[in-house]
Amino acid sequence: MANSKFEITDERHPINPALRRIRALRDIPRVGVKAGDLGGWIEHEENLSHEHDAWVFDNGSVFDNGSVFDNGSVFDNGSVFGNGRVFGNGSVQSDAHVLHALVQASEMFRATLFRTSGEPGHHLIVGCWQGAVPDFRAMIESDTWVEATPEQIERHRPELIAFASMCEARIATWEPVSS
Repeated sequence: MANSKFEITDERHPINPALRRIRALRDIPRVGVKAGDLGGWIEHEENLSHEHDAWVFDNGSVFDNGSVFDNGSVFDNGSVFGNGRVFGNGSVQSDAHVLHALVQASEMFRATLFRTSGEPGHHLIVGCWQGAVPDFRAMIESDTWVEATPEQIERHRPELIAFASMCEARIATWEPVSS
């Protein structure tokens, strides 16, 4: 590929051998990467864009249909997988936890749940709604949704309650954050 930003080396990840380490083919000054620097781990070329300044650092990993593009970055032991995406100036770092879902039920919606360092320890984005899972559950269990008719509320409520339960189950698997 002309103007390639990275190459995939033969070095395999010690735990997940489907992942291979990347090496920079050109400088990426914005993020401090020099040509020849080793990066993190990806499964295939489509996991990391050759455009802009996106990069996977350290032991960061991107696999399945996960992707990092624009100026997105993955650091430390952060992972992006499934259909997760990091873009804009977004980053995933440390032992980050991200759940990204594109749910096609009675109506399609995109949702992302990720762990945060402050209370309540996570942030949920569903369409244009943002907040904590308990607030999301309280909203969908109420009859006061913004811009929704009573018929829409009744049609979507069971699916959204199930999605809230899935988010709660994922949060329950997260190890406590050590200080």
